[in-house]
Amino acid sequence: FSSDGGTPGFIISNTNAIKAHPDCYALDNAETCAAFCPNTCLRSMTVSVPSYYERGALTLEVTGALADTDGRAITPIRVKDFQTKHIKLPRKESSHGRLFVTLPAGGHYTARFLLTESGTPVWPLYANLQYEDTEGNCGPDFGSFAIDELESSHQQPQLQCDQLVQNGDFETSDDFWWHVGNLGLVHADGGANGSMKSLMAPNAIANGGGQWVGVGQYLDTRCIEEGYTYTLSAKIKLTNSVTNALVQCNLNDGYSSSSDPNNNSCPGATLRFVNNVDGVTSWPNVGTMQVDTSSSGEEWNTMEGTFVATAENVAAHAAFLYVSGSPADVDITVDDVSFTRVVTNTDISDAPSFVPSLTPSAITDVPSDMPSINSPFDASNTESIQFLGNDDDSIRLVTNSGKDSTVLTKMAHIGD
Repeated sequence: FSSDGGTPGFIISNTNAIKAHPDCYALDNAETCAAFCPNTCLRSMTVSVPSYYERGALTLEVTGALADTDGRAITPIRVKDFQTKHIKLPRKESSHGRLFVTLPAGGHYTARFLLTESGTPVWPLYANLQYEDTEGNCGPDFGSFAIDELESSHQQPQLQCDQLVQNGDFETSDDFWWHVGNLGLVHADGGANGSMKSLMAPNAIANGGGQWVGVGQYLDTRCIEEGYTYTLSAKIKLTNSVTNALVQCNLNDGYSSSSDPNNNSCPGATLRFVNNVDGVTSWPNVGTMQVDTSSSGEEWNTMEGTFVATAENVAAHAAFLYVSGSPADVDITVDDVSFTRVVTNTDISDAPSFVPSLTPSAITDVPSDMPSINSPFDASNTESIQFLGNDDDSIRLVTNSGKDSTVLTKMAHIGD
């Protein structure tokens, strides 16, 4: 585009939400609905957030600097989800709230989410990024676009990553869960182990069901860290969509997308990682049924699995955990869903910054005459561990064996 004088640039809406370039100005007069940004290229990015936020509930505040030699600061902007059209299937996993960010190409930007009404900083589980315009367009991609994830306990004290699944027992609601496919969710009566509720994904072939239908949840992307092991556990019930009778699945049929009506495949659990900016999407399997339902004879059966996060997974902007894979006309009902992070072989120096450290006030005094405790291990029967107090109220642990096999524990040793 160009102005009346032929100067190249962008003509945009005269709103503060997109006038980030400091050279943008209103055309003709302050009352016009258009503004002109001379000698610049503007790029557009879509920031997708969970669909359970009401329109306008979140504001994205963006600051930063241009890519020019002076590194001039942009005019800070605040963007909201301005869409007014009702989301047809708000609980479908492909439905999101969307904020459209328009910024000068090549710049370096930082952003943070705020609750619009209170101005409180918040992180909405994930923020999936994708350029809205053609790749390259009139200028380069942003040099950087970093959103504050509020990782510190001071900013967001409720952050915890030991258990990534929210509301995995469904006893009070089906909040935080999405459906895969178009057939919705049912907050069903009766759950595993005598509980009251569970969650079902209807899958009737008459309504367009298939092996892609299932239930899932978006995970907090801050909790996906390279090298950590994650463990999945869930209870699964399979029933006929028409008769509600229990259905048998066969592990030997595998977990596939086959539409063969004779395929009695068992469902599986998958993690979908999406990074639209880098064009990388992956679907690692993280859980399988442990026995054929045909051989167990049980109403509820166990799905389990483990997963080790890679650097590619960490770079993803959205992580969606879902259970699917049963043939059409087989409803999947889930309960007691858990996805936990297990710290294994991790050096203390590599621990996440938001894991609280032990404070001196948590250490209790130990008598200086604490006796030695005989080791319970055969490999060091004659060795001992001493607890020595001293004047500076610290605790020093000393082992006479000096061997790597020495173990400190409050529990008696059992087995090898």
